[in-house]
Amino acid sequence: MSDGATAADLRVRREALGLTQGWVAAQVGVQDRAVRRWEAGDRAIPGDVWDLLDEGERRAEAILDAISEELLRVEVDLDEEPEGLDVVVYDSDEDLWAVHPLFAPWPASWHRAVCARARDLTDVPVRFHYGPTTGARQRRERRKPPP
Repeated sequence: MSDGATAADLRVRREALGLTQGWVAAQVGVQDRAVRRWEAGDRAIPGDVWDLLDEGERRAEAILDAISEELLRVEVDLDEEPEGLDVVVYDSDEDLWAVHPLFAPWPASWHRAVCARARDLTDVPVRFHYGPTTGARQRRERRKPPP
């Protein structure tokens, strides 16, 4: 998708996928400042960056297809008020990869951003819940100073 794409296209697509500049930089083997320069329009954006975003969007579509199938099951009985759909998201990359190892190296922030799009697919209430944890969240909570 690099034909005619702009620096703003890069930023909008990256942010819509819930990806940080640092994550994109690490995936394409450059420093964070390279991504900042691309997004500022100071440097040409390499094709592998667009390929990475295209892959993220393809993977996102697969997740949204699965959510859509579940929404169809929820919406089948239109005589009753639909209870809604519960969507599992993950607090950390480790939690996501423990349950969905094929999603690695895509971050939990990407998965949450994709799942958030489920609300655009339906009028049925969509509720988000954290999935099983590897303990990363509890470790962070223990390190927080008391209020």
